Amino acid sequence: MLWNGPVHSRLSTSMMRDRKPNILIIEKSEHCRNLYQAILSRHNLHVHLEENGKAALKLLQDGLTCSVIVTDYDLPDINGISLLDPIQKLSPDSAKILVSAMDESEIKFSHKNIAADFQFSNKPLNVKELIGIVLNEVHRNPLPSLS
Repeated sequence: MLWNGPVHSRLSTSMMRDRKPNILIIEKSEHCRNLYQAILSRHNLHVHLEENGKAALKLLQDGLTCSVIVTDYDLPDINGISLLDPIQKLSPDSAKILVSAMDESEIKFSHKNIAADFQFSNKPLNVKELIGIVLNEVHRNPLPSLS
């Protein structure tokens, strides 16, 4: 049997990548999605990006298991807080983070009936704060990643 170094390296790298925790980012701004991906992927996370709630729910319905789900409040098809309850049903063990330029108390007051538990982060984002929240939740909730 012949050993083929480069193939072995690719397989090992692929296997290691598949063990990264999955993070789902739901954000309408392509610039913000790309920024999240660039920052979070540096921390050994597999980042999935969606621009609207419908596409994100489809990913979860198709079986994506995420340690953390970050959603913007202002999405093109639904507001992020209204998205939290369907996400909770599809991915109850995932940590949820809502990001918004609105005040947290204003959002919680106007959406009192939301059952899902979530953390809140204000825009403009403090990148270090977001990384800290995500990494803390990943370590607290290391769900298996899909291969």
